[in-house]
Amino acid sequence: SSAVTLDANAVYWGGAGATPARKCVILQKMPESANRVAAIETGDADIARQLGPEQAAALDGNPDLSLVTGLDTLLAYASVNAAMAPFDNADARLALRYAINYDNIITLLGGNGELVQEIIPIGFAGHVGNNPFTQDLAKAKELFAKAGVTEGAVIPFTVATGTAPGGVEWAVIAASIQADLAQIGINLEIQQMQQSELLTKYRAQELPMLLMNWSPDFPDPDGNGTPFSNYDAKSLAWRNAWNDPQAIELSKAAAGELDSAKRVELYGQLVDYVQNNGPYAMLYQPTRVYAVRNNVEGLVYDPNDSPNISFWLISKQ
Repeated sequence: SSAVTLDANAVYWGGAGATPARKCVILQKMPESANRVAAIETGDADIARQLGPEQAAALDGNPDLSLVTGLDTLLAYASVNAAMAPFDNADARLALRYAINYDNIITLLGGNGELVQEIIPIGFAGHVGNNPFTQDLAKAKELFAKAGVTEGAVIPFTVATGTAPGGVEWAVIAASIQADLAQIGINLEIQQMQQSELLTKYRAQELPMLLMNWSPDFPDPDGNGTPFSNYDAKSLAWRNAWNDPQAIELSKAAAGELDSAKRVELYGQLVDYVQNNGPYAMLYQPTRVYAVRNNVEGLVYDPNDSPNISFWLISKQ
């Protein structure tokens, strides 16, 4: 369906203080960003979300609306299958991290993302703030050669259709990474598919390389530490066929540590270990941009809910 109507629950247990200000909210699906901009400009929409840098720039200064922005807890990344050649070799995984032009991806986001090369997002305990990788094509080429990857190698690269977090098309980010590796003679063969199909194949450990994002279910570093590191958890490490005993033990130790200072220290060790050994090239933490008409009040950006909105707080004049 292209639209969903949410009706307020008149008998919600939260009582009068939790009664929604609106009796209903209509969620309208608009895949095309130009349509979302037009709808908010004309007043056909009261709130528009998932705005890219170009759309935000076009709406900035419009007297009929305001822009609400906030840093998400989500992380976007490229990952590889650690059981498939060439990325079953740790040197090839490291080579990928040195091949990518991260600055170019941040430029494409036009202010809608922060460079983050860790598995723990900004704002969480355990985030170190260390981004050790900058593009070094000579080093990448040397590491790929060490892993037996020669010029002319072809690697399937699966990406979702549609918009990535931060408002840029997944295909645009993929093309940037493809151009990076082409400079050292490695051909990324981009294959696009619906995200639902991509996730099915990813969960079956079928994809050699892909672009994806991850959002923690709760605001604690374990919401990322275990999925990215612990193969036994059957989450991201498992999907990338990365079964590393040291990563597993570090993630367990950090998750179970009761002393907060020691716990932060353990997550720092885990972040460093995954950065250098894992199957991921972490790319960025996106900024969410919402356009809100002036007659709408009560929109509160909550990164734990993003990209969702707490509709019961919102009223309209």
